[in-house]
Amino acid sequence: MKPKSRNQTFQWLEALAIIMVIDDHVSTRVGILSSVFPYNSFYMPMLVFISGYFFKDRGVGEGIQHKVLHLLVPYIIWSLAGDALSYILYRCGIVNWFSSPFNLRTIQNLLFLEPLSSITGAGWFVIMLFWVEVGYLVLNRLLCLGKRKKDYALLVLLIVIGFVDLKLCMDGLPGAKRIYRFVLRSIWYLQFYHMGRMFRLYWEKHVEQWRLLYACGACCAVNVLLICVYGDKANFIATSNMRNFNSWWMPLCTSITGTLFWYKVMQMMSSRIGRVKIVDFVAENTFTIMMSHLMFVNIPNFIVYFQILRGSTEFSDFPAKDFVAGAWVRYSPSTRLAGFFCGLLGSLLVAWVINRVKERIAGLRHASH
Repeated sequence: MKPKSRNQTFQWLEALAIIMVIDDHVSTRVGILSSVFPYNSFYMPMLVFISGYFFKDRGVGEGIQHKVLHLLVPYIIWSLAGDALSYILYRCGIVNWFSSPFNLRTIQNLLFLEPLSSITGAGWFVIMLFWVEVGYLVLNRLLCLGKRKKDYALLVLLIVIGFVDLKLCMDGLPGAKRIYRFVLRSIWYLQFYHMGRMFRLYWEKHVEQWRLLYACGACCAVNVLLICVYGDKANFIATSNMRNFNSWWMPLCTSITGTLFWYKVMQMMSSRIGRVKIVDFVAENTFTIMMSHLMFVNIPNFIVYFQILRGSTEFSDFPAKDFVAGAWVRYSPSTRLAGFFCGLLGSLLVAWVINRVKERIAGLRHASH
C-alpha cells in the first residue's frame, strides 16, 4: 500500500503515462488527443518528472543504497530473466533476441544503456532513471538544494545544458560511442527530474488553482501552433539512443505542454472520481509493467510468425527478418491493437503475481518472528 501522502493526481498521471508507453510501443494510438499531444513529444520526460516529484532528501550513501536495492537490482534481475527467455527462444530456433551476458560490452550496456535482450528493451528507461536519480542525489548534497534561489539557478543551468545537449545530438556527436549516449541522455533528463521536485515544492499549489479550460486550452494552442508550423518535427523519437531530434528547443516546450495538459486533466479526474483501485494498482506497478510489457505485446506477432512457418501466405507482408532480430516489430493495425491489450493485461497479471508472492514472503517472515 502506498503512503498516505501519495498525491492522488499523480497516481492517475502515472497510470496514464505507463499506458501511453505500451500504446506507443505498439503504435495503436488508443489514447485520445495523441494528434495534438504526440506521445513522442512528452511522455518519457513526464515519467521522469513524476519520479522527481517523489524525490526524498536522503544522504548520498543512503540514497544510492536505496536506489540500488529498489531499482538497479530488480532491473538486472528482470534483464537476466528476459535474456534467459530469449535464450530459450533462440535455442528453439524461433527468434534471435539473446545477448550473451558474459562479455564486457553487454555488461557495460546493461549497467549504463539498456537491458540485455530486446524483450525487456523498454528497461532502458529504468537504467536511465537510476543514473539520473544518483546524479541528482549528488547534486542535491553538493549544492544543498531545497532553497528557492538555488533551485531556480540549477533549473536555468540544466535547461541551458539541455539545449546544448540536444544540439550536440543533432550534430551527430553520440555516434557509436556508448559513453556519449549515456552522459548526454542522463544530463538531458536531469532537468525534468528537477522540475518534478520544484513542482512539488513551489508550483503545485499555484497550478492546482488554474482553471482547467484556460490551462489546457493554452497547452493545446501552443502544440497545435507548433504542429502547424513544424509538422512531425514536434516529435522526438528514441531518446534511448539520443537520436532523431529535430530541434534543440522544441522537446522542452512540448514536454512542458504535454505534462501540464495531462496533469490538469488527471487533477480533474482524481477530484471527481477519487481513488480507484485499478488506477492505484497500475501506478504502483509501473516498474513491472515497463519491464514486462514487450513480452506480451509480441504474442500476436508470434502467432502470425508461427503461421508463416507453417506455410501460410496470408501474412506475406509480415517483416519476419525484423521480428527474428528484435522485439520491436509493429505489424498490422489488428495485431497492434491486440498487442496493446496483451501487453497491458499480461504485465498487470505479472505484477499481481509478484505482489502476491511478496505478501506471502512477508507473511512467512512475520510468522517466523
